[in-house]
Amino acid sequence: MVITAHYDHLGGMGNKTYFPGANDNASGISFLLSLAKYYAANPQPYTMAFICFAGEEAGLLGSKYFTEYPLLALQKSGF
Repeated sequence: MVITAHYDHLGGMGNKTYFPGANDNASGISFLLSLAKYYAANPQPYTMAFICFAGEEAGLLGSKYFTEYPLLALQKSGF
């Protein structure tokens, strides 16, 4: 099982464009870390991975890189 979240809030771009996403990033990452802490104390009978991605709002760059250069074996699920 792979649990992911992203932390790539874009913030400001120049002085006229602002992307207010700090809550989006903080809630996702904090939930992922809470789950990781829970499962570290309560191991499951299957492998779990927790991955924080960046570059998602810029075109899914982090998750795309992971699928092209995985750190663990990826299998097609058939879905």
